Amino acid sequence: MKTTVAILASDLTFAKQLAEKIKCYGKKYRYYFKTTCFQNPEDIQTDQSPFDILVMDTQFKETEKDGIKWAYEQKPAEKYYHLIYVSGQEERVFEAFKTGPIAFVRKNFLDDDLEQAIKIYSERFPFAPSFAILPEGRKRHFFMPDNIVYLHSNGHYIEINLFDGAEKVIRGKMDVMEDVLAGYGFLRIHSSYLINLKHVKKVDRKKIFFSDEEESIISTKYREGAWERLGIYNYEEMT
Repeated sequence: MKTTVAILASDLTFAKQLAEKIKCYGKKYRYYFKTTCFQNPEDIQTDQSPFDILVMDTQFKETEKDGIKWAYEQKPAEKYYHLIYVSGQEERVFEAFKTGPIAFVRKNFLDDDLEQAIKIYSERFPFAPSFAILPEGRKRHFFMPDNIVYLHSNGHYIEINLFDGAEKVIRGKMDVMEDVLAGYGFLRIHSSYLINLKHVKKVDRKKIFFSDEEESIISTKYREGAWERLGIYNYEEMT
């Protein structure tokens, strides 16, 4: 199983040491970790690749950046999915909790803590995350499919509504997005709506509900196909 890992540490020698240890422990728990090392937050922000896991130091001595603060304020939702800290600042473990890491690895107990972190990951996430890559001209946007609630087209632009309440707007065609997301459990219910079935709460005749306040209309053109996909076979009675 291949899982991509970004290692962010100002000490490149230490970062490479972490990479070797992560690969070693990964094999023990039947994971193949593909690692990439970065020395400062700007590098990982400008890199075009998404990562399943970000392993990062809490201190960047040369730039005086604070890793926990950066993860809290700057984390792009589509850039990495899970976070593991490696730190010599053991007193900051509770402060780090607000960013929701898998583990807080203490440098003084590097081997034991890092192996435990990999074990926790393997138990909690037996399947590596899969990113959906949505095109915008020459650009590529990376999203965790489960984090997308629905897409809504508005002219030449597409609004991507995310589970955490955020919204991202890109230029594109809904037909292209439908093709890209076809294998991730998405359903076209309208010429301008593509929904994630995992976030559907209720179906009421001609509508799909994501919550008590949010709904989408199933157009006549897509209704029969939608009912069939949703497992509703008494289509004639519902119209």
